[in-house]
Amino acid sequence: MQEQFTTAQHTPGPWRIGAYGGIVADTPIEGGLQGTDATAFYGAHLICETVAPCNQPLIAAAPALLAALERLILPVNVRGTSVTGDVTLVVSGEDLEQASAAIAAAKGESS
Repeated sequence: MQEQFTTAQHTPGPWRIGAYGGIVADTPIEGGLQGTDATAFYGAHLICETVAPCNQPLIAAAPALLAALERLILPVNVRGTSVTGDVTLVVSGEDLEQASAAIAAAKGESS
């Protein structure tokens, strides 16, 4: 099976809600801003500090959502061969374009 994932440029997940409502990761942030390594204060390496509570779960789930979406469209990108070998995934062209655009946006690429 050929995997077609590109290397993500974000801090690897999992991310979670840390102390004081910030979003944090256990992985140090490459080239992070000063203070992102204040793990004793934030509870881990700081991804973002001020996040409305209604947005915290979505932002914390971002790496997992990206990985799931990439995995979901993989069967479509592998010339009809299913990842599991026993399922055929049917996706409309419009849905595939939207998923591909979302992945590109999350990676800072143009779609």
